[in-house]
Amino acid sequence: MKRTDIKAVLFDYDDTLYSHRDGEIPPLTKEALFALKENGYLLGLCTSRFPSELQSFPKDVRPLFDAWIEGTGCLLYAKDNCLDSQVIAPDTVQELLSVLDEEEISYLWTTDQMEEHFSRDPGEMVKNHVLSWRGYFPTVQAWQENRYSVSRIIMQMNCRLKKFLPMPAV
Repeated sequence: MKRTDIKAVLFDYDDTLYSHRDGEIPPLTKEALFALKENGYLLGLCTSRFPSELQSFPKDVRPLFDAWIEGTGCLLYAKDNCLDSQVIAPDTVQELLSVLDEEEISYLWTTDQMEEHFSRDPGEMVKNHVLSWRGYFPTVQAWQENRYSVSRIIMQMNCRLKKFLPMPAV
C-alpha cells in the first residue's frame, strides 16, 4: 500500500490515544495527531465510550477529528453533527430490565438523548468511581416502558444471571 492510498486514520481511545496511567493524551501522541492533520489525513475516533465518558478528551485535540464512532457503534458523528443513532429494541430492553429488577441488580441506562440514570442507588463505591472521572453523577430513576428509548444498559453485578448466563454444572 502506498502512502498516498491512506486517506484516514481511526484511533481507539482507552490506552491508545488516552493514557489512563498518566491521565492525558501523551504530548508525543498529540504531536503525531497534529502532524497527521497538517498532512491532510482525516482523523476518526472509534470507541465503546459514550459522550459523557469522554469528558477527559482534550479540548485542543477534539477539533482535529473529522468523525466519531461512539457507544460501541450506536452513535456516529461527523464533527459535531450526529449522523446516526441506534437504540436497543424496546422488547429487549423490557425483557432484560425486568430480569435485572427481579434480581435486584443495579444498572445504568442511557436514553437516546444521552441522559444517564441509575436504576437505584448503586452505593458509595460506584458513586466515588463515577464522580472521580466524570465529575457528575447520573440521576437515580427507574426505566418506564414506552417513555424512553434506550441506547445502553450497564449492569453492576458480581454474579451471573441465571436466565441469561447459566451457572456451569458442578
